[in-house]
Amino acid sequence: MRVAIVGAGPTGFFLAASLFKSGPENLTVDMFEKTPFPFGLVRFGVAPDHPKIKNVTRGYQKTMDSPRFSFFGNVTLTEDGGQGHITADDLLRHYDRVALTVGCQDDRKLGIPFEDSKNSYSATRFVGWYNGHPEDRELNPNLKIKHATVVGAGNVAIDVFRFLASPHQRMAMTDASDHSLEALKTNTIEEVDVLVRRGAWDVAFTNPEVKELLDFEDVQFCFYPDLPPLDSPPPYADRTSTKNMEVFHELAGRRIENPRMTVNFRFQVSPKELRVDSDGQVKEVEVCHNELEIGETRSQLRQTDKTSVYPSQLFIRSVGYRGRPLAGIPFHQKWGLIPCDKKGRVTDLEGKVMEGLYVSGWMRRGPSGVIGTNKKDATEVGEVMLQDQRAHQATSRRELESWHQTLLDGGAISKQDWGLLDAWETSEGEQLGKPRRKLVTLLEVQEALNKLKATSATA
Repeated sequence: MRVAIVGAGPTGFFLAASLFKSGPENLTVDMFEKTPFPFGLVRFGVAPDHPKIKNVTRGYQKTMDSPRFSFFGNVTLTEDGGQGHITADDLLRHYDRVALTVGCQDDRKLGIPFEDSKNSYSATRFVGWYNGHPEDRELNPNLKIKHATVVGAGNVAIDVFRFLASPHQRMAMTDASDHSLEALKTNTIEEVDVLVRRGAWDVAFTNPEVKELLDFEDVQFCFYPDLPPLDSPPPYADRTSTKNMEVFHELAGRRIENPRMTVNFRFQVSPKELRVDSDGQVKEVEVCHNELEIGETRSQLRQTDKTSVYPSQLFIRSVGYRGRPLAGIPFHQKWGLIPCDKKGRVTDLEGKVMEGLYVSGWMRRGPSGVIGTNKKDATEVGEVMLQDQRAHQATSRRELESWHQTLLDGGAISKQDWGLLDAWETSEGEQLGKPRRKLVTLLEVQEALNKLKATSATA
């Protein structure tokens, strides 16, 4: 049985491992990835200062090392209205099963005036920039400013302002991209506003992320309005929200003399409009103030007529993700997801199953959960892929190998290439006292491979 998996992130590797474990011995997996690198969200989404979380790639590498596994990086599945190297029809012709584990690659917008001004970004792109995603290499945010704004109440928002609040030496020991580390050297941000629509009891931050803020002993944390008392929790308060609130109170009680930076948590506000200077760069954000009514399961939000204006020369929104449409594959525009049945079989918009095509991960269930959440998801889809029958005869082995060679001749990165690149990144990182020094652009990848292969040939 031949399986193609599109997307080399956690879901793709969990799915491959599940198929190897439960499938027949002759099952093979070919994985296709649009960047030259495997591991997706772990490489491009996990914060640089969270190296322990990245250890999950050791398990993915074991799956990759299987002789039944092949990798084709720098191969793009054609996007809707865009360009690409392969199509859904190519895959359905060459393989018995095709699984899409491409994640939700785009961000949701606030829908406010001047949202796309200079130095206004989505967290998706900003995180990609400091994590070395090839698509975000040229983002070039200006950090030589005084006031920054981060919008959102999830872990990505905390990751972003933790990066902004980090001195260069703190991030220099991580695998943050070289270009972002250079930008941190010139960082002059004095104040960061974190804007949250609801109240302090409603945030979606996890406890470890909030607890990490205690490590920033030279940063003053302020909370507006004043934090509610710990002894009067709302009915929906749970262990997570209670522990978060305890840390908030501890941070609020600190008084730092001559703080290096101030971080303001501004609750019960929603961005209304960005204001720009004569060069089109963001300079201020106007917000609406919200009233909250405490309910049994969450607070209810009501926007008021009260507004405020805060200075902001860097504006980053972290308000959710959505999928990117792919050519020849159904897409639900409203949800930003690939439509599917309860088991992960891709359907058209009328609910008719498209034989041989499956979806798993965020593009199946929406952008929620942590990395491990995808394991259960992938296992469920893997079981269905093995159970289903398909009235289809895949191309011959010779035809498949010829197609593979065409991709490799066109610049695809093989599993063997990744082994060389991985060794290069870790070796370069060790010399700098960091886990790895990331290659970013395809040109850097090709130059490194050429040198490594030349050295190997003369050894």
